[in-house]
Parts: sequence; structure tokens; C-alpha cells
Amino acid sequence: PSKDDTDGCYAIGTKEELYGFASLVNQGNLNICGKLVDNIVVNENVLIEGKLSSDSLSFNQWTPIGINAPFLGTFDGQGCTISGLYANTNSGNLGLFGFLANSVQIKNLKVVDSYISSTGYNNNVGGIVGRNTSDVLIDGVSFSGIVSGAYDVGGIIGYTVNAASLNDVSFSGLVSGSYNVGGIVGRNDRAKQTITKTSFHGSVKASDGYVGGIVGYSMGSYGSSYLRIANSDVSGSVESNAQIYVGGFVGYSSGDAEISSSQNQASVKGPRYVGGFVGYVYGEGLQLTKSFNSGDIVATESESYVGGLVGYFDRGSISNCYNVGSVSGNDYVGGLAGQVEGAS
Repeated sequence: PSKDDTDGCYAIGTKEELYGFASLVNQGNLNICGKLVDNIVVNENVLIEGKLSSDSLSFNQWTPIGINAPFLGTFDGQGCTISGLYANTNSGNLGLFGFLANSVQIKNLKVVDSYISSTGYNNNVGGIVGRNTSDVLIDGVSFSGIVSGAYDVGGIIGYTVNAASLNDVSFSGLVSGSYNVGGIVGRNDRAKQTITKTSFHGSVKASDGYVGGIVGYSMGSYGSSYLRIANSDVSGSVESNAQIYVGGFVGYSSGDAEISSSQNQASVKGPRYVGGFVGYVYGEGLQLTKSFNSGDIVATESESYVGGLVGYFDRGSISNCYNVGSVSGNDYVGGLAGQVEGAS
């Protein structure tokens, strides 16, 4: 791709220019700016009726932007669409972008009919970003397709540490993995993370645990990290087959967390610690306000700890919230919370 003299950004309008921009970054030009100037079709009909096409062997394989060293620049989709992104490998740090650091901005971008999958036992797989260690802003970005891997798998970001702000972000399709699987973010590790006006529509499936419609696993560090989710919604299904901590929004939260003005309409199912919003709350607690659940919440094993809003609630508070979905389990079953310890 060539640089636009007006802003110094590489103008990307074809498949070849998109691959060329990735090559520039992966050859060591880490702090550069890219922008889409037209819609791009990488492959056609990657997904057929929601499943990977049988013609996938003929697809152009994608190598992420920032695979060996982190991308440090900015990327503006300018409202354009990338269609047919296909990455099927045994590597980690997989997505449109592999690895981010510094203060990266990704905005105004749609990725559709795409398939991002790591077949190895690797971490950090996301539709847009595999691994983030930057103060990243993702604004006005959507992904439609399939994202799958093992650990730390998210529809938008697989793994994030440091800080991340997601605004007006959406995912539709399927996210699947083993541990730490989220419809938007797989794992939030001691990060300052803000998620606003974000939606997930589809299925999140984990063969093991820590699974959520927005965030699978969120670990906090006292006083230095937090998770804020506002004006967001989830619909479809969130499910773990064999392990614990399953939530319509967050599977497991151990830090300072707030969820406000949001709704879960997804069915949520798992063995134990299952909630319409959060499966398990620990640490600095959760403030859940002005939100409601209408999805059916199911725990399948004994000592279920299952609730319409929260499965197990160690500390925090719930205010101006309600549940109209059914809640079923064997022990510690509640319309709002399955078990409350230090919360109110």
C-alpha cells in the first residue's frame, strides 16, 4: 500500500494492500497508521449456514498484523468492511491483529463472514485482537463469524492486560474454547477495562470453565484495576459443558466490577456457579445496577449456586435490577442470587 500524504497513513483498498500492510508491520514497521479506503473481500463464502465451508483448503490464509512483535500504531476502517478473513493455524496471538502494545486505536471497522481458529493448545485468540498489552481503544468495531481456540478466547479480544476501552462494539456468531472464553473478551487480567454500548448475539461455548457472554474471566488487583460494563446486551446462549463459573455477562470476577443499564437475554447453562450476569463474584466485589435478566438459567450439578442475576455473590450490591427468566438447579438456587455472603 502507498502512504496518503495528507495524514501519513497507508491507504488500503484491496486484499493485496491489506496483506501488504500486515507484512510491513511484521517486518518491523510497528508504529504505522493504516486506513481502509474501500471494502475488501479476502475470501468468498467462508461460512455456509454458520459453519466453515468445505472449500476452506482453497482459502487465502491470514497472517495477523503484529505476529512476532506488537503493532503500536492506529487502524481506521473508515466504515469499510473486511469480508472473508480466514486464519486456521496452531499458533496463538491470533486475530486480525495478533499482538498490540503502546496506545493503539482500532476504529470504524466491520469484519464479516470470517473464521479465526487456533487448532493447537494455544492462548490468545480473538476476532479482532489476539493479545493486548496496550492502552487500546476499540471503537465502532464489529465482527461476524466464528472464533475458536483453547485458552483466552474472545469474540473481539482474546487476552488483555494493562488497559482496554471498548465502545460501540458487537459480535455475532460463535465463540468456542476450553478455558477463559468470552463473547467479547476471553480474559481480562488485572486491566482497567471499560466496555460500553457493546452487544453479543450468538453462542459462547466452553468445554471447561470461566465462560461469559461479555468476559469469560476477569481478575482484579486491589486498587489498580477494574471492569466496567454499561449499556450492553447479550442474546443467544452461554454454556460450559464440564466445568464451573458461567455467566450471561461474566463467568468469574475477582476484582472491582460494575455492570449497569444492561440486559441479558441469553440462556445460560453450566454445572455450578451459574448466573444471569455473573457466575462467581469474589475479591473487591460487584456493583450491579439498573439491569435485568430474561434468559433461562440452569445449573446441572449438586451444590449448584445458581441465580437469575448472580450465582455466588461474595461481596458487592444489587440495586434496581430484576429477573424474569426461569432459574433451575439442585442446591443454592435463587431468583436473584444463588448464595450471598458479604453482598447486599
